[in-house]
Parts: sequence; C-alpha cells; structure tokens
Amino acid sequence: MIVTSVSLPESLSGVWQGHQREIMRYCLRIVRLMFYARPVQTGTTKLYTRRKDERCQRVTTRFTEAEHDTLLSVSTKLRVSVSWLIAHLIKLWLKPARRKNCSPYVSNYHQDVNYAGGSGMAVAESIFIWKKIPPHSKPPP
Repeated sequence: MIVTSVSLPESLSGVWQGHQREIMRYCLRIVRLMFYARPVQTGTTKLYTRRKDERCQRVTTRFTEAEHDTLLSVSTKLRVSVSWLIAHLIKLWLKPARRKNCSPYVSNYHQDVNYAGGSGMAVAESIFIWKKIPPHSKPPP
C-alpha cells in the first residue's frame, strides 16, 4: 500500500475516512463518467480543491499501487489534482443511484518507457477499462 495524503473539504473528509474502500470500488465507473464530462486537457492550469469559501483538511490515505497509478494518470490527463479527483469521486458516490449496483468495470494501467537518455524521455501511459463479463451459470457446450 502507498501511504499519502489528500486535501479535502471538511464536509467530505469524514465520508472519505469512513468509506474509502467502498468509494474506490466505484472509482472506474466514475472515472469513465469524468472522461466523458471533462475530456483530456491541454494548455490549461490544474484545478485544485481549495476554495476561499470552504475549509480543507489533509487526510492520510492508503492506495494500492494500481489505484495510485490510475489516479495519478487520470488526474494528470484531466489537469486536476488527485485531491480534486477524490473530492468529485466522493460527490458522485454520495448519489444513491451511482452505488446501487456493483461496478461492472475492470481496468489495466500500463506504462512503457520508450526512450530514456541524456536528451530526454518518452513515456507512453494507457488505461484500458473493460466491462466485466458476467459469470455463466452453466459452462458453454
């Protein structure tokens, strides 16, 4: 597990502390929605959770390596902080319709270092999200 911290509005920090594992089970479903709502960004500054009208609190948290890599990759592509991403994951998770069913998705984060030398580095990242194949009650004939 990777131990780190996120900065969340006080109104959401207790929800995150009490339900982190459950929220992370819905992460892929919510990340897919965010990619549709907020496509990959370029030429823009990063969004953060801190706002003048809302106090934030640092919350120590633990992620698996796969969760950590996925969150960092997604937040980088959307030009948002991981804290911003987590805050929006919590807000979406709080909607009962979002968590009515288990997440039907699995993912695979992959990173290839294509070149690393004195003059630069080229890295390719990919996140593939697939819909789970439901288990069959009977084996196929």
